[in-house]
Parts: sequence; C-alpha cells; structure tokens
Amino acid sequence: MILIFTPHVDVPTTISFDAASRLAEVCERGGVPFRLVYGLRVSGVAFRWKVYWYDPPLIVYFGHGREDRLLGSYGGMVTVRDVELLRGRVTYTMACKSGRVLGRKVAEEGGVYFGSEDNMFAGFPEVDHDYMGDFIDTWLVIPISLISGLRTGEAYRRYIERCTYYVRLYERMIGEWDNADWYAEAMERNRDGYRLYGSGDVRVRVESRGLESVIGLFELWKFLRKAGSMFNVWFRWWVER
Repeated sequence: MILIFTPHVDVPTTISFDAASRLAEVCERGGVPFRLVYGLRVSGVAFRWKVYWYDPPLIVYFGHGREDRLLGSYGGMVTVRDVELLRGRVTYTMACKSGRVLGRKVAEEGGVYFGSEDNMFAGFPEVDHDYMGDFIDTWLVIPISLISGLRTGEAYRRYIERCTYYVRLYERMIGEWDNADWYAEAMERNRDGYRLYGSGDVRVRVESRGLESVIGLFELWKFLRKAGSMFNVWFRWWVER
C-alpha cells in the first residue's frame, strides 16, 4: 500500500493534482494498492489517520512545502515534530524547500526523504510545446521507479537524468519554442536543488492486490493496537501546534 497526498487549492496545486492523478492511474493499471487523499481532505489529522491505519512503506506528496513542513489544504500536514511517523519509510515529495529542514530530520531519524532545497517550478502548456507534461513526467520518475522495485539511489539518478534531458532539449529549442529559455532554467533548478536524504539502497516493498483482503484484517488489528498511541500523537499535535 502506498499513500498519495495532494492538496488542490490553487493553480500550482492544480498541476500537482494532475501529477498525483496520473500516478494513481499507473498504480491502478499495475495492480499496486494505493490510496489517493486529495483536495480539502488533506490535513494533519487525515495524514496521521492514514499512516497509522495503512502503515505504508511509501508516502507520496504533491503540493506546497516550507523548510520544516508539508502543507495540507489548510495548515500544516506534517512538520518536523511528526518525523516519528516517517521513520522507517520512504517519503517522496514534490514541494518547495522542505528538504532543508524536514528532509534532513527524517534522514536523521532513520527514514528516507526525497525533497528540494529550492523552490520547485511547474510548466504550462504553450502554443509551441506542452511544458506542463514534461514537468509532470519528471515528477513521476521517482515514485514509478520505486514501485517498480528500483532502489532509492537509482530512482534519484533517473530523476536527475530525466531533468537533464529536458534542460538540453529546451536549450536546443530556444528561439523555436516560446519561453524555452525560461523553462530550461526552471527545469535546471528543479534538478539541481533536489536531494535524496538517507540511504540510497532502500527498496519499497509493495503488496500485490491479491493479498489486500488479508492485509486489511491485519491493518485493522494494528490500528486497534495503536489506537492509544494515535490519540496521544493527535493530542500532542493539537496542544503544540
């Protein structure tokens, strides 16, 4: 089971929502169990609930970020105070600047985190070329590589290579495609600011859909067993926020 979170509150998150929807389609076609949490449903409470219930090996987030947090549709979804929820998991983010503090903290606590130390840029469809499709293509490289069985380091390398491909393409098309020079610089910053925090030798283990009913019973048992600690986490978050 993988969890995909994607707020949908403005123009940038409209594009990232498109990316998350495409990833969900890939999972559906490939028989990969997933849950897509989107729009106003993306919140700190929803994040904790889903993580405790499903215990996912991979968490995917498309949306807005700050140095120490990922944002829900209203307020923070996960902050540096919540890193215990990301311990032992792989977290992939496509969000601004969250690697600077949150990504490093997750790695210190034994998790793996993909994130940027810079702003992340999106593309738009232009008359001469669909830049939006290209940017979404790069954003999907890492999660698709991970659910395909590649190690975290290899997935990261593929992302860098895909961004480099588009940078060189846009540079060749300057003067031919509208705004190719701007998009080349934007793609370059998406590449150069992006980091892998933690081990590059981790594989994500995703169950096949045929086991989902059995896994669901096991998840229910785990949820009931953890109910007390989950309440404590919620209460502490509410007091400290």
